[in-house]
Amino acid sequence: MNNAMTIMLTKKLKDFIAKESDRLIKNYGGSSDYEKRVLSRTVKMQEEVGELCEEILASQNDQRKEKLKKHNQETMEGEFSDVLITVMLLAEILKIDLDEALNNKIKKNDKRYKKH
Repeated sequence: MNNAMTIMLTKKLKDFIAKESDRLIKNYGGSSDYEKRVLSRTVKMQEEVGELCEEILASQNDQRKEKLKKHNQETMEGEFSDVLITVMLLAEILKIDLDEALNNKIKKNDKRYKKH
C-alpha cells in the first residue's frame, strides 16, 4: 500500500454518526454522565459483535434451525453495518479520530511487513 494513500471516512458517514449520537442521547435517556455513556456504547458494541457472530455461524449452518430460518445475506450485511456504526459511535464519544487512527495503523502494518 502506498504510504501517500490516506483513509478518509466520508463526510456522509461522519454526519450520520453525529446525528445518530444525538438521536441516541435524545431517545434513550442518554445520560449526561460521560462514563455511563461510554459504558453503554461499549456494551452495545459487544451486543452487536455477538449478533454478527450468530449470523456468521448461521451462514455456516452452525446454528439452531429457528436461527437458520432468519439468516440471509441481508441480515449478515446488516450486522456488519451495526458493528461498524457502534464502533464509530464509541470512537466519537471517546474523541478518537478514526481517519488518523486508521492511517497510523496502515503505516505501522506496512512498516512491519516490509521487514519480512
